[in-house]
Amino acid sequence: MAPDTPALEAARLRKVYRRGAEDIVAVDDVSLTIRRGEFVSFIGPSGSGKTTLINILGCLDNATAGSLKIGGRTVFSEDICLSETALTRIRREVFGYIFQKFYLVPTLTVRENVLLPFAFFRKAEARTNPMEILAFLGLDRRIDHRPAELSGGEMQRVAIARALVNKPEILLADEPTGNLDSRTSDEIMTIFKDLNDKKHISIVMVTHEMDIGMCAKRRIHMKDGLIVREEVNA
Repeated sequence: MAPDTPALEAARLRKVYRRGAEDIVAVDDVSLTIRRGEFVSFIGPSGSGKTTLINILGCLDNATAGSLKIGGRTVFSEDICLSETALTRIRREVFGYIFQKFYLVPTLTVRENVLLPFAFFRKAEARTNPMEILAFLGLDRRIDHRPAELSGGEMQRVAIARALVNKPEILLADEPTGNLDSRTSDEIMTIFKDLNDKKHISIVMVTHEMDIGMCAKRRIHMKDGLIVREEVNA
């Protein structure tokens, strides 16, 4: 990807769900560009369309209409729709995913949970040293512990480490502090800022918490499937 190529480019994205005889418009004519190295948050109440939008941007869901480019490559448009095999490759090579639920395997240790993506993705040159990541996240002394032996903040840091092992270009985080107390939430946001400032990873985050969303350098506010305003740090 050329340095000036946007990480994500979306044009007139629309997502409509059918519920009985009613059409539910979750995302309504959204266009945006996210540059490489940005830290962007989507802020809005439940039902505002922010999670649906980030799922479309991360190739976890399909749009009803519109187009999406990732690193300058068209993923879908009126004329183009990549195969599921190609989309799977993009998910593995471009994105790291972090969710509100940690989705850790309870029978595996911290180290084994972090290494789990390697069971599905064997491109050796894309791998990062897991111990380097665990040390960066303050988990190097917890590698042999299982999830039940960890705090909520530690479990989320394991989930972050797992999302980083394949050197993603873009980190997608959906309500990453939703299950955490305020002090631990602040710690996770400090990690995100460090990943963005020091590792230059693009971060796209969804949250309904205004103070968490304000940690991003660019904030996109959503309501009823629409972008209603944007804010950018000076």
